[in-house]
Amino acid sequence: MDVGTMKVSQLDVQDMYVKHRTLTKTSVALEANATLGYKFKTTGDVNPTPGLAFFNLTMVTVGNHTISTFGNASYSISEKREQLLVVHFEPHVNKLPEEEVWILDRWMADEYPQMILTVYFHWKLKHEEAMVIPPSPRHADFICGVPYARNRAIARKFYPLRCKRVSM
Repeated sequence: MDVGTMKVSQLDVQDMYVKHRTLTKTSVALEANATLGYKFKTTGDVNPTPGLAFFNLTMVTVGNHTISTFGNASYSISEKREQLLVVHFEPHVNKLPEEEVWILDRWMADEYPQMILTVYFHWKLKHEEAMVIPPSPRHADFICGVPYARNRAIARKFYPLRCKRVSM
């Protein structure tokens, strides 16, 4: 018996900026803000209940070290129109070798650093007969080129965000 399903029918990164701060000779804090557009599609007679959305933003440095930050947000479910979700990634401290911190400072200022943004949506579905449908994990991965100059709002029109969804 097919009682119904729900999926994310549309998901894209509409805006993002990333900041890093050097805290010590061997540690940096990475933080970011991102705006995502999304829309859901349901089939069957189900009543969806949103949970949390979890986000992970990761960058691989020139020396193949990983720095990352995390965020989460609540969201609402609508099939009628696209909605916006603004995510704030709190500063997260990452340890790096001293020479990597120095290189990262210069690289972030001059290049289009590549970020991997992973999005996880959690929800519950209930059928009208009060059956709870086991949730299936929903996640998407994006690779984004985020110029550091996008931290200044006026510069965003000159430095475009380059994001491509690589899985869903």
